[in-house]
Parts: sequence; C-alpha cells; structure tokens
Amino acid sequence: MYREIHVTRWNVGDQQEQSDRVAEETAVALTYNREPHVVMMATPADLEDFALGFSLSEGIIRDAGELLSTRVVAREQGIEVAMTVTAEVARRLREQRRNLTGRTGCGLCGAESIEQAM
Repeated sequence: MYREIHVTRWNVGDQQEQSDRVAEETAVALTYNREPHVVMMATPADLEDFALGFSLSEGIIRDAGELLSTRVVAREQGIEVAMTVTAEVARRLREQRRNLTGRTGCGLCGAESIEQAM
C-alpha cells in the first residue's frame, strides 16, 4: 500500500518535478487473548500473516497450531490484530512479560496498546 506524492528532484543543478510512491503505515496493535502486547508501525496489508510471523519469530507461539484465531479490527487510532492463542501460550505470556527492543526509531518502542502509543 502506498500513496503518490509530488517531489522535486535535483541532479547536478537540474530540477525535475515528479511524483513518487511512499509506503503507507499505521499503528498496529497485537493482542493475545484480549491482552495488549505490542504496537508497531506497519503497512496495513496481510496483517494476519504479519501477526503469525511476529508470533513465531518472537517465540510467543511455537507452531501455527497454537494460534487459534486472528481478527483484524479497525480502531480509531490504528488497527488491532486480535489473536486467540491456546491456554498454554496465554500462561507463558503472563509469566514472561514482553522484552522487545525496538528495531526502528518510530517512537512506539515499549508501547503495548494503541492508546498508550498515541
């Protein structure tokens, strides 16, 4: 997902008016069994796959079968990906609060809910 914007390009003193494509991002909150976990900036496409990949790569779930359902919900300030996980995963999450270091400087590092991020 992108939008077109007007830009001015300079090349060795030569000015050109053009359009360029810019990726669109929005705040995306991931929740597990209604508990907020993390908010990240992401392109609002394929969010079910994004949430599954995040859950696997962060070790929240060990295999896709532990993710029982995923629902994308539009919120006033962004998008929530509401996931339902097994009772075992929920227990592990409660026992081990998230320790996710930010990989970018978008300003959302440490936020667990959209309200907190905004």
